[in-house]
Amino acid sequence: MEAGMRNLFDSLGYSLGKASQAMAERFAPVLEPYGIDSRQFGILCVIGRNPGISQKSIGTNMRVDRTTMVALVDALESLGYCERSRSREDRRSYAIYLTARGKELTDELWGAMREVEDLTLDELPREVQDALLAVAATIQRKRRT
Repeated sequence: MEAGMRNLFDSLGYSLGKASQAMAERFAPVLEPYGIDSRQFGILCVIGRNPGISQKSIGTNMRVDRTTMVALVDALESLGYCERSRSREDRRSYAIYLTARGKELTDELWGAMREVEDLTLDELPREVQDALLAVAATIQRKRRT
């Protein structure tokens, strides 16, 4: 069979990408009223788990370039979801924290994200969903090495 005649859905990468796209499309309308997108929600989650994290560390962790990271955090800060303060360890960098509003929003949206996942994956048994999560975690770990 010619390469162009193959079924894209036989590709794990393509299928995982399309599954991610389906969840993102369902989650976007939930995020829209708050003025953020899924990448910014991810940043809020990283900050929430790592209070005082540097902008550079968030960018490295999420594979976002420095210039884009500055713009994303600027937007989140202008919305009142996070704040920067000079790092105690390195006065050249900023430590980033969620505001009370950011913590509340992250908690609320985490629940909404889980609902979107449940809706998207509702036909799969729990053990298959757990296996998918384990596969995704393995791919992410390998990506960092």
